[in-house]
Amino acid sequence: MTKSSSLFKGLVALAAIVIILAGIKAASEIAVPFLLSLFIAIICSPLLNYLTSKKVPYWLAITSLLLLIL
Repeated sequence: MTKSSSLFKGLVALAAIVIILAGIKAASEIAVPFLLSLFIAIICSPLLNYLTSKKVPYWLAITSLLLLIL
């Protein structure tokens, strides 16, 4: 491998990393609320399953969880 070839590959890799980081920063306005809502859904899922297994109506279990979160 020649010196210029390895330099070119290094520059391409660096450019790819910069582009990926810029894309992540640009998408953060959308990604942060989405990831937060996903986290809340994952945390509440076991409680929702527990309530529905105890014969609590689904709509009441969801409403209770929403009120608990707020």
